[in-house]
Amino acid sequence: MAYIVTKNIIDTKDNNRFYEVGDLYPRPDFTVSGVRIAELVGKGVIIAEGKAEAPAPAPTEEVAPAEEAGEKPVEKLKVAELKELLEKSGVEYEADAKKADLVALAQTIEGE
Repeated sequence: MAYIVTKNIIDTKDNNRFYEVGDLYPRPDFTVSGVRIAELVGKGVIIAEGKAEAPAPAPTEEVAPAEEAGEKPVEKLKVAELKELLEKSGVEYEADAKKADLVALAQTIEGE
């Protein structure tokens, strides 16, 4: 029986062969034990062909809700952007304030 790879793997039992999502497992000229199949199915790395659709690969980076809306989290803003945000909110700060201090101030107005 053939299986479909659902997560990229390097199979240590198959000479460190790299299998990508969507590949058939095992390759035609390689025999795999039932124990190995059970192990990989249990880990969610392969599924039986025809049982279900292979899930899409998981995103490599999760996007925070603020970033989805086009807004950056205050920790990622540049000093000039932080100062602009604080000025728009009427928050006073020292001209030579460090970024960490500006971030802390910006976080206080974000919570309001």
